[in-house]
Amino acid sequence: MGSPNSPLVYNFTYVDNENETYFTYWVYNPSIITRFIMDVSGQIKKMTWLENPGQWIVFWSKPREQCEVYAFCGPFGTCNQITQPFCTCLNGFSPKFPVDWNLSDYSGGCARETELQCGNTSVANQKSTDKFYVYSNVVLPVNSLSVNASSGASECEYSCLNNCTCTAYSYDSHGCLIWIGELVNLRQLSSNDGSGRTLHLRLAASEFPKNPKGNHKLLVYDFMSNGSLDSHLFRDKEGQVLDWKMRYEIALGTARGLTYLHEKCRDCIIHCDIKPENILLDAEFCPKVADFGLAKLIGREFSRALTTMRGTIGYLAPEWISGVAITAKADVYSYGMMLFELVSGRRNSSESQDKKFKFFPIWAASVVAEGGNVFNLLDHRLENNAHEEELRRIARVACWCVQDAENHRPTMGQVVQILEGVLEVNLPQVPRLLQAFTDSSSGQSSNLCLLSQRAGSETS
Repeated sequence: MGSPNSPLVYNFTYVDNENETYFTYWVYNPSIITRFIMDVSGQIKKMTWLENPGQWIVFWSKPREQCEVYAFCGPFGTCNQITQPFCTCLNGFSPKFPVDWNLSDYSGGCARETELQCGNTSVANQKSTDKFYVYSNVVLPVNSLSVNASSGASECEYSCLNNCTCTAYSYDSHGCLIWIGELVNLRQLSSNDGSGRTLHLRLAASEFPKNPKGNHKLLVYDFMSNGSLDSHLFRDKEGQVLDWKMRYEIALGTARGLTYLHEKCRDCIIHCDIKPENILLDAEFCPKVADFGLAKLIGREFSRALTTMRGTIGYLAPEWISGVAITAKADVYSYGMMLFELVSGRRNSSESQDKKFKFFPIWAASVVAEGGNVFNLLDHRLENNAHEEELRRIARVACWCVQDAENHRPTMGQVVQILEGVLEVNLPQVPRLLQAFTDSSSGQSSNLCLLSQRAGSETS
């Protein structure tokens, strides 16, 4: 029992005979105030009074944890030691005595909300009768019955369905167990406790949500409250013009997204349709690349993919138009075209206000290559409110991205480093193939044919 000088050491006497059973104890140090109690939780606790902070503390308890007390949560209740309150009703059940339950007396347990549809339990009709709700990583209830289910989990499930008094089953490497009547002492373990098992709780089929839409699968996306980039660039909205800081962050965020697709995924993913319509903006105007309907997966052991010309005219790389198998550099080209529109706030192929040009990228590339005033490229609605170095940097990046030859274009990873100011970027050349758009005045379709012919001669 320890030394008499130890403040919390005590001695005890236990009497158990035909007339009485009792337990007494005393502490060696009379200045220590202690007490033994059995509280409503079912635990026996030894408590010690501490002057500072002036309260009783639990020195010892048995069972050690509240959830180990037998039937603490009552029938069809489950106990979780890391939550408050400890007890909750199983799915499809509610407190049998709500007043007592709200007063933390859980001994009455829970009652079923919908009666079981115990009837025809043939395999063909199981879908219209009862079903099972799965509880994972739990300590199984007490008083289970072992059932032979040599053919596996389906036989174990049927054994329970075929018995109107069966309320749950469990099947794993330990075999098939079923429970008749009430479930008591079910405990939910924490996620980092791997000792739990799985319980299948029997419920009426009506307790499960109905699925009219069948085995159809849905794609669920984040809600992007600010819509697509094109709605902010090309549609005049009073007081809603994107400022330069937002535009630069959108350019950088989109580049990071494409870098992830090209370089960080298990397979290289080529988006194949980068344009402002496919850049979505959340509530903070953070961009997300969307619409992967045309995307191509390329294994790391391959470098190119053949695909039909299904992208958007005006953003297609010349090698794609000419029928050459594409690489991730096709996305780089489309990204460059999008950058021109991000800077100017207008469609690349629309006529300028002063009617000096019809195709913005070739004029912008000339301004950049000749070291001209980059503010001439900027959206007039910004009234020259832009960071000059960032504007020059983004204009040069755009020109490098739309170079004729793939190997002259940067990777998206390099684009990110340039926009972040980590890499320097030199003056680019004016892409010769872009001149096709200004050499002909017979419309976009003629320009496209001319570009295709020139691209073919370049790659042959």
